[in-house]
Amino acid sequence: MTFHAITAVPLSIVTALGLLGNVLTLATTALHPLKTSMNTLMLNLALCDLLFEALDCVPMTAYTAQSRWPFSIATCKAHNYFRTITVYVSAYTLLFMCTDRLLTLWSPNKDRHRNYVAAVVWLWVVVAIGACYTFSITRLTSPPHAECTLAPGTAITRMHYLAKFALAFCVPVALSGVCVGVSCCLGCRYEQQYRHYTACETDVQHNSIAASRVHLMLAPRQRYSARGGGDGDADDRLEVRRMTITVSTILVISTLFWLPNYVMELLMIYEPAALARFGMQESYWLTGVSLCLAYFIPAARPLVYFILLPTFRQQCYRTVLCTRQRQPQHYHVNSFSPVHQTPTAAARETTV
Repeated sequence: MTFHAITAVPLSIVTALGLLGNVLTLATTALHPLKTSMNTLMLNLALCDLLFEALDCVPMTAYTAQSRWPFSIATCKAHNYFRTITVYVSAYTLLFMCTDRLLTLWSPNKDRHRNYVAAVVWLWVVVAIGACYTFSITRLTSPPHAECTLAPGTAITRMHYLAKFALAFCVPVALSGVCVGVSCCLGCRYEQQYRHYTACETDVQHNSIAASRVHLMLAPRQRYSARGGGDGDADDRLEVRRMTITVSTILVISTLFWLPNYVMELLMIYEPAALARFGMQESYWLTGVSLCLAYFIPAARPLVYFILLPTFRQQCYRTVLCTRQRQPQHYHVNSFSPVHQTPTAAARETTV
Protein backbone atom coordinates (compact mmCIF):
# COMPACT_ATOMS: atom_id res chain seq x y z
CA MET A 1 0.00 0.00 0.00
CA THR A 2 1.21 3.54 -0.77
CA PHE A 3 1.61 6.34 1.73
CA HIS A 4 -1.61 8.02 0.61
CA ALA A 5 -3.66 4.85 0.95
CA ILE A 6 -2.29 4.10 4.42
CA THR A 7 -2.96 7.67 5.61
CA ALA A 8 -6.50 7.59 4.22
CA VAL A 9 -7.51 4.77 6.58
CA PRO A 10 -7.04 6.63 9.92
CA LEU A 11 -8.36 9.81 8.34
CA SER A 12 -11.55 7.99 7.34
CA ILE A 13 -12.00 6.57 10.84
CA VAL A 14 -11.38 9.93 12.52
CA THR A 15 -13.74 11.70 10.10
CA ALA A 16 -16.52 9.15 10.69
CA LEU A 17 -16.14 9.44 14.48
CA GLY A 18 -16.13 13.23 14.28
CA LEU A 19 -19.25 13.40 12.14
CA LEU A 20 -21.14 10.93 14.35
CA GLY A 21 -20.03 12.55 17.62
CA ASN A 22 -20.82 16.12 16.62
CA VAL A 23 -24.17 15.19 15.07
CA LEU A 24 -25.07 13.48 18.36
CA THR A 25 -23.90 16.55 20.30
CA LEU A 26 -26.01 18.87 18.15
CA ALA A 27 -29.03 16.56 18.47
CA THR A 28 -28.61 16.35 22.24
CA THR A 29 -28.38 20.10 22.72
CA ALA A 30 -31.23 20.71 20.27
CA LEU A 31 -33.61 18.20 21.87
CA HIS A 32 -32.75 19.46 25.35
CA PRO A 33 -32.64 23.22 24.73
CA LEU A 34 -31.23 25.22 27.63
CA LYS A 35 -30.64 28.95 27.58
CA THR A 36 -27.32 28.75 29.38
CA SER A 37 -23.96 30.16 28.43
CA MET A 38 -22.14 26.81 28.42
CA ASN A 39 -24.86 25.13 26.38
CA THR A 40 -24.64 27.94 23.79
CA LEU A 41 -20.86 27.61 23.52
CA MET A 42 -20.98 23.82 23.31
CA LEU A 43 -23.58 24.07 20.56
CA ASN A 44 -21.47 26.53 18.59
CA LEU A 45 -18.32 24.42 19.01
CA ALA A 46 -20.15 21.28 17.86
CA LEU A 47 -21.52 23.12 14.82
CA CYS A 48 -18.05 24.41 13.97
CA ASP A 49 -16.51 20.96 14.35
CA LEU A 50 -19.23 19.42 12.19
CA LEU A 51 -18.53 21.93 9.42
CA PHE A 52 -14.82 21.24 9.77
CA GLU A 53 -15.36 17.51 9.42
CA ALA A 54 -17.77 17.79 6.50
CA LEU A 55 -16.05 20.54 4.49
CA ASP A 56 -12.41 19.89 5.32
CA CYS A 57 -11.86 16.33 6.55
CA VAL A 58 -14.08 14.60 3.99
CA PRO A 59 -12.49 16.27 0.90
CA MET A 60 -9.02 15.82 2.40
CA THR A 61 -9.67 12.12 2.98
CA ALA A 62 -10.77 11.70 -0.64
CA TYR A 63 -7.70 13.62 -1.82
CA THR A 64 -5.40 11.45 0.30
CA ALA A 65 -6.98 8.20 -0.86
CA GLN A 66 -6.77 9.05 -4.59
CA SER A 67 -3.44 10.95 -4.47
CA ARG A 68 -5.10 13.83 -6.34
CA TRP A 69 -7.82 16.41 -5.84
CA PRO A 70 -10.98 14.77 -7.22
CA PHE A 71 -13.20 17.87 -7.10
CA SER A 72 -13.49 21.15 -8.98
CA ILE A 73 -11.68 24.43 -8.45
CA ALA A 74 -14.80 25.89 -6.80
CA THR A 75 -14.78 23.07 -4.24
CA CYS A 76 -11.08 23.69 -3.68
CA LYS A 77 -11.66 27.37 -2.92
CA ALA A 78 -14.59 26.57 -0.62
CA HIS A 79 -12.47 23.94 1.12
CA ASN A 80 -9.71 26.39 2.05
CA TYR A 81 -12.21 29.14 2.90
CA PHE A 82 -14.28 27.09 5.35
CA ARG A 83 -11.19 25.50 6.82
CA THR A 84 -9.87 28.94 7.74
CA ILE A 85 -13.22 29.95 9.22
CA THR A 86 -13.70 26.83 11.34
CA VAL A 87 -10.14 26.93 12.69
CA TYR A 88 -10.55 30.50 13.95
CA VAL A 89 -14.10 30.07 15.25
CA SER A 90 -13.33 26.87 17.15
CA ALA A 91 -10.23 28.42 18.75
CA TYR A 92 -12.06 31.49 20.02
CA THR A 93 -15.14 29.52 21.05
CA LEU A 94 -12.86 27.47 23.28
CA LEU A 95 -11.48 30.75 24.63
CA PHE A 96 -15.05 31.84 25.42
CA MET A 97 -15.61 28.58 27.28
CA CYS A 98 -12.48 29.10 29.39
CA THR A 99 -13.52 32.69 30.08
CA ASP A 100 -16.97 31.50 31.10
CA ARG A 101 -15.42 29.14 33.66
CA LEU A 102 -13.57 32.07 35.22
CA LEU A 103 -16.62 34.34 35.21
CA THR A 104 -18.77 31.58 36.67
CA LEU A 105 -16.53 31.37 39.71
CA TRP A 106 -16.29 35.14 40.03
CA SER A 107 -19.97 36.00 39.41
CA PRO A 108 -21.92 32.73 39.47
CA ASN A 109 -25.51 33.96 39.37
CA LYS A 110 -25.20 36.35 36.44
CA ASP A 111 -26.79 35.16 33.22
CA ARG A 112 -24.38 35.75 30.32
CA HIS A 113 -26.29 33.76 27.70
CA ARG A 114 -27.24 36.74 25.53
CA ASN A 115 -23.72 38.13 25.70
CA TYR A 116 -22.23 34.90 24.40
CA VAL A 117 -24.85 34.63 21.66
CA ALA A 118 -23.91 38.10 20.44
CA ALA A 119 -20.19 37.31 20.73
CA VAL A 120 -20.58 34.09 18.73
CA VAL A 121 -22.58 35.81 15.98
CA TRP A 122 -20.01 38.59 15.67
CA LEU A 123 -17.21 36.03 15.66
CA TRP A 124 -18.72 34.19 12.69
CA VAL A 125 -19.35 37.44 10.81
CA VAL A 126 -15.87 38.88 11.36
CA VAL A 127 -14.05 35.64 10.51
CA ALA A 128 -16.25 34.98 7.46
CA ILE A 129 -15.46 38.44 6.07
CA GLY A 130 -11.79 38.29 6.99
CA ALA A 131 -11.24 34.88 5.37
CA CYS A 132 -12.37 36.02 1.92
CA TYR A 133 -8.76 36.60 0.91
CA THR A 134 -8.27 32.82 0.65
CA PHE A 135 -10.24 32.78 -2.61
CA SER A 136 -7.51 34.81 -4.32
CA ILE A 137 -4.59 32.61 -3.24
CA THR A 138 -6.16 29.17 -3.69
CA ARG A 139 -4.70 27.21 -6.60
CA LEU A 140 -5.57 23.89 -8.24
CA THR A 141 -2.63 22.38 -10.08
CA SER A 142 -3.07 20.70 -13.45
CA PRO A 143 -3.82 16.95 -13.71
CA PRO A 144 -2.95 14.11 -13.54
CA HIS A 145 -1.71 14.91 -10.00
CA ALA A 146 -4.02 17.81 -9.19
CA GLU A 147 -3.46 19.39 -5.79
CA CYS A 148 -5.56 21.94 -3.93
CA THR A 149 -3.06 24.30 -2.33
CA LEU A 150 -2.47 27.93 -1.56
CA ALA A 151 -0.29 29.87 -3.98
CA PRO A 152 3.27 28.82 -3.10
CA GLY A 153 5.96 31.38 -2.52
CA THR A 154 3.69 34.43 -2.30
CA ALA A 155 3.76 36.93 0.55
CA ILE A 156 0.02 36.50 1.21
CA THR A 157 0.46 32.74 1.66
CA ARG A 158 3.32 33.25 4.09
CA MET A 159 1.30 35.77 6.07
CA HIS A 160 -1.69 33.43 6.02
CA TYR A 161 0.15 30.61 7.78
CA LEU A 162 1.95 32.93 10.16
CA ALA A 163 -1.25 34.79 11.10
CA LYS A 164 -3.15 31.53 11.56
CA PHE A 165 -0.46 30.21 13.89
CA ALA A 166 -0.37 33.44 15.90
CA LEU A 167 -4.06 34.40 15.97
CA ALA A 168 -5.74 30.97 15.87
CA PHE A 169 -3.31 29.12 18.12
CA CYS A 170 -0.86 31.17 20.19
CA VAL A 171 -3.17 33.97 21.33
CA PRO A 172 -6.27 31.83 22.14
CA VAL A 173 -4.20 29.12 23.83
CA ALA A 174 -2.31 31.64 25.97
CA LEU A 175 -5.46 33.48 27.06
CA SER A 176 -7.35 30.22 27.63
CA GLY A 177 -4.49 28.88 29.74
CA VAL A 178 -4.55 32.01 31.89
CA CYS A 179 -8.33 31.74 32.38
CA VAL A 180 -8.16 28.04 33.25
CA GLY A 181 -5.25 28.57 35.64
CA VAL A 182 -6.99 31.41 37.48
CA SER A 183 -10.23 29.37 37.55
CA CYS A 184 -8.45 26.42 39.15
CA CYS A 185 -6.82 28.68 41.75
CA LEU A 186 -10.12 30.36 42.58
CA GLY A 187 -11.90 27.03 42.71
CA CYS A 188 -9.37 25.58 45.16
CA ARG A 189 -9.49 28.72 47.28
CA TYR A 190 -13.29 28.82 47.42
CA GLU A 191 -13.44 25.12 48.16
CA GLN A 192 -11.14 25.54 51.14
CA GLN A 193 -13.19 28.48 52.35
CA TYR A 194 -16.39 26.50 51.92
CA ARG A 195 -15.01 23.60 53.97
CA HIS A 196 -13.91 26.01 56.65
CA TYR A 197 -17.36 27.58 56.60
CA THR A 198 -19.12 24.24 56.99
CA ALA A 199 -16.75 23.33 59.82
CA CYS A 200 -17.60 26.59 61.56
CA GLU A 201 -21.33 25.94 61.14
CA THR A 202 -21.04 22.74 63.16
CA ASP A 203 -19.95 24.75 66.18
CA VAL A 204 -21.61 28.13 65.77
CA GLN A 205 -21.61 28.94 69.46
CA HIS A 206 -17.84 28.82 69.78
CA ASN A 207 -17.06 30.18 66.32
CA SER A 208 -19.89 32.60 65.65
CA ILE A 209 -17.62 35.49 64.65
CA ALA A 210 -15.49 33.41 62.28
CA ALA A 211 -18.55 31.73 60.81
CA SER A 212 -20.27 35.05 60.13
CA ARG A 213 -17.16 36.42 58.41
CA VAL A 214 -16.77 33.38 56.17
CA HIS A 215 -20.51 33.39 55.46
CA LEU A 216 -20.33 36.99 54.21
CA MET A 217 -17.23 36.23 52.15
CA LEU A 218 -18.71 33.14 50.51
CA ALA A 219 -22.22 34.42 49.90
CA PRO A 220 -21.69 36.09 46.48
CA ARG A 221 -19.30 33.50 45.03
CA GLN A 222 -19.42 30.12 46.71
CA ARG A 223 -23.19 29.67 46.71
CA TYR A 224 -23.54 29.01 43.01
CA SER A 225 -27.29 28.57 42.82
CA ALA A 226 -29.73 31.42 43.33
CA ARG A 227 -32.66 29.00 43.44
CA GLY A 228 -31.57 25.76 44.99
CA GLY A 229 -30.47 26.23 48.55
CA GLY A 230 -29.94 23.19 50.72
CA ASP A 231 -28.21 20.41 48.77
CA GLY A 232 -28.35 22.48 45.60
CA ASP A 233 -25.16 24.30 46.64
CA ALA A 234 -23.21 21.05 46.79
CA ASP A 235 -24.65 19.94 43.43
CA ASP A 236 -23.69 23.22 41.82
CA ARG A 237 -20.17 23.12 43.24
CA LEU A 238 -19.73 19.61 41.85
CA GLU A 239 -21.10 20.66 38.46
CA VAL A 240 -18.85 23.71 38.24
CA ARG A 241 -15.87 21.51 39.09
CA ARG A 242 -16.81 18.96 36.43
CA MET A 243 -17.31 21.59 33.76
CA THR A 244 -14.00 23.25 34.59
CA ILE A 245 -12.19 19.90 34.31
CA THR A 246 -13.96 19.23 31.01
CA VAL A 247 -12.97 22.57 29.49
CA SER A 248 -9.40 22.17 30.75
CA THR A 249 -9.17 18.70 29.19
CA ILE A 250 -10.44 19.97 25.85
CA LEU A 251 -7.93 22.81 25.96
CA VAL A 252 -5.02 20.44 26.62
CA ILE A 253 -6.08 18.04 23.86
CA SER A 254 -6.58 20.84 21.35
CA THR A 255 -3.20 22.39 22.16
CA LEU A 256 -1.19 19.17 22.00
CA PHE A 257 -2.88 17.83 18.85
CA TRP A 258 -2.89 21.09 16.86
CA LEU A 259 0.73 22.00 17.59
CA PRO A 260 2.39 19.37 15.31
CA ASN A 261 0.21 20.43 12.37
CA TYR A 262 1.14 24.10 12.80
CA VAL A 263 4.83 23.20 13.10
CA MET A 264 4.72 21.17 9.88
CA GLU A 265 2.91 23.97 8.03
CA LEU A 266 5.46 26.57 9.12
CA LEU A 267 8.36 24.29 8.22
CA MET A 268 6.95 23.65 4.74
CA ILE A 269 6.54 27.38 4.11
CA TYR A 270 9.52 28.95 5.85
CA GLU A 271 12.08 26.13 6.20
CA PRO A 272 11.58 23.49 3.49
CA ALA A 273 15.25 22.60 3.71
CA ALA A 274 14.72 21.38 7.27
CA LEU A 275 12.17 18.83 6.05
CA ALA A 276 14.46 17.83 3.20
CA ARG A 277 17.04 16.68 5.74
CA PHE A 278 14.60 14.07 7.02
CA GLY A 279 14.04 12.68 3.53
CA MET A 280 10.99 12.66 1.29
CA GLN A 281 9.42 9.54 2.79
CA GLU A 282 9.91 10.66 6.40
CA SER A 283 8.49 14.09 5.62
CA TYR A 284 5.35 12.50 4.18
CA TRP A 285 4.91 10.39 7.28
CA LEU A 286 5.38 13.36 9.61
CA THR A 287 2.83 15.35 7.61
CA GLY A 288 0.35 12.46 7.70
CA VAL A 289 0.69 11.95 11.45
CA SER A 290 0.29 15.67 12.20
CA LEU A 291 -2.77 15.79 9.95
CA CYS A 292 -4.39 12.81 11.68
CA LEU A 293 -3.78 14.37 15.10
CA ALA A 294 -5.34 17.68 14.03
CA TYR A 295 -8.38 15.97 12.51
CA PHE A 296 -8.88 13.90 15.66
CA ILE A 297 -9.64 16.99 17.77
CA PRO A 298 -13.27 17.46 16.57
CA ALA A 299 -13.86 13.76 17.25
CA ALA A 300 -12.28 13.93 20.71
CA ARG A 301 -14.45 16.75 22.06
CA PRO A 302 -17.75 14.79 22.08
CA LEU A 303 -15.89 11.90 23.72
CA VAL A 304 -14.68 14.22 26.47
CA TYR A 305 -18.23 15.50 27.04
CA PHE A 306 -19.52 11.94 27.17
CA ILE A 307 -16.90 10.73 29.65
CA LEU A 308 -16.65 13.68 32.03
CA LEU A 309 -20.23 15.03 32.06
CA PRO A 310 -22.75 12.52 33.48
CA THR A 311 -25.75 14.67 32.58
CA PHE A 312 -24.60 14.99 28.97
CA ARG A 313 -24.14 11.22 28.86
CA GLN A 314 -27.67 10.66 30.15
CA GLN A 315 -29.10 13.11 27.63
CA CYS A 316 -27.22 11.32 24.83
CA TYR A 317 -28.86 8.08 25.89
CA ARG A 318 -32.26 9.76 25.85
CA THR A 319 -31.55 11.23 22.42
CA VAL A 320 -30.56 7.87 20.97
CA LEU A 321 -33.53 6.12 22.59
CA CYS A 322 -35.90 8.98 21.68
CA THR A 323 -37.07 9.51 25.26
CA ARG A 324 -37.76 12.74 27.11
CA GLN A 325 -36.96 14.13 30.52
CA ARG A 326 -39.71 13.16 32.94
CA GLN A 327 -39.22 15.34 36.01
CA PRO A 328 -38.69 19.10 35.79
CA GLN A 329 -35.26 20.32 36.80
CA HIS A 330 -33.65 23.64 37.58
CA TYR A 331 -30.62 24.63 35.56
CA HIS A 332 -27.88 26.95 36.63
CA VAL A 333 -27.49 29.89 34.29
CA ASN A 334 -23.80 29.14 33.61
CA SER A 335 -23.89 25.35 33.54
CA PHE A 336 -24.89 22.52 31.22
CA SER A 337 -26.24 20.10 33.81
CA PRO A 338 -29.37 20.34 35.96
CA VAL A 339 -29.48 21.06 39.65
CA HIS A 340 -31.84 18.73 41.53
CA GLN A 341 -33.77 20.53 44.19
CA THR A 342 -34.53 18.96 47.50
CA PRO A 343 -38.11 19.20 48.83
CA THR A 344 -36.92 21.72 51.44
CA ALA A 345 -35.29 23.88 48.81
CA ALA A 346 -38.32 23.71 46.52
CA ALA A 347 -40.63 24.68 49.36
CA ARG A 348 -38.34 27.54 50.29
CA GLU A 349 -38.40 28.83 46.72
CA THR A 350 -42.18 28.52 46.54
CA THR A 351 -42.65 30.51 49.73
CA VAL A 352 -40.27 33.20 48.53
